Amino acid sequence: MSDKALTEETVKKTREAFVLIAFRLFWAQFFLGALYFLSIEWLGLVDSEVVIGRLPVFAAVQSLQILLSLYFFMRWFNHYYYISDSEVVCHRGIFSQSSDFYSLERLESANLKQSFLGMVFNYGTIKITIHHSDHRDAVLIKNIPRPKKQTRIIERNLREKK
Repeated sequence: MSDKALTEETVKKTREAFVLIAFRLFWAQFFLGALYFLSIEWLGLVDSEVVIGRLPVFAAVQSLQILLSLYFFMRWFNHYYYISDSEVVCHRGIFSQSSDFYSLERLESANLKQSFLGMVFNYGTIKITIHHSDHRDAVLIKNIPRPKKQTRIIERNLREKK
C-alpha cells in the first residue's frame, strides 16, 4: 500500500466498531424484555383479561429502551479518534466534550490486542506507549475497526523515528 493511501486514510475519523453497538443493543433489548415480563408477573397482570393494564408497563419499558438506544448511539457517535503519522487525537463526550492529543514524536511502542470476536468481526484495541522525560503515557485506542491498518500507520512512525 502506498504512503499516499495510508496518509489519506488517517484523515478519516475512527470510531468503535459498530458491531459492538449492535451487540449492546441486542443485550439491552433482551434484558428489557425480561424486565417487562417480570414486571407484569410481579404486578399480577399476566392472567388479566384486561390488556390495557399492561400498557403503562409496556410504555415505560419501551421508553427506557429508546433512551438506552439513544445513549449508546450518542456515546458511539461522540467518541472517535484521529490517527495520523504525527499524532493520535481522542475526542469524547456527549454533554461536555474533551479532546486529548498525543504526539507520536516520542512513541516507544504500539501493541495490538484482538479477542476471538475481534478477529472474526475485524476490530481490536491498540495500546501505544509514549515516553516523556519523567513518565510514560499508555494510550488505549479501544475496539476500533481495521486495527491492523491503524497499527501500521503508528508503526511506520516508529520505524521512521529510528
